[in-house]
Amino acid sequence: VFTHFLDQYREDIEKCFPGIDLTQKADYACLTLCDDAPAGLLLGRVTDGQCDLVLDYSLPKYRDYSLGRFLKEQLPARGITELRYAGPAENHMKYLEKMGFTKQADGAYLCRL
Repeated sequence: VFTHFLDQYREDIEKCFPGIDLTQKADYACLTLCDDAPAGLLLGRVTDGQCDLVLDYSLPKYRDYSLGRFLKEQLPARGITELRYAGPAENHMKYLEKMGFTKQADGAYLCRL
């Protein structure tokens, strides 16, 4: 399912995240649906409650921050207390700020849930 999603939306993902390496390993995946149709995909690596995001992608018609807000509410119940993003950010500054991410000294963005 995840591979199909990535293949289906690869062009838009690469446009949104220039230089993203979609071969990165992830041990956490969350496919978000809206009305039984795919709306977004979150991939990450989780260690001690921190999820290092590999991908946090929403389809264009769902880029109204609702999926991000939904995930921020749901992830703590799954043991995730922080999100960390160190990938391409030039197209996502508004999203990162609206979702409560703050830039760290190492250049990554951190959000405590």
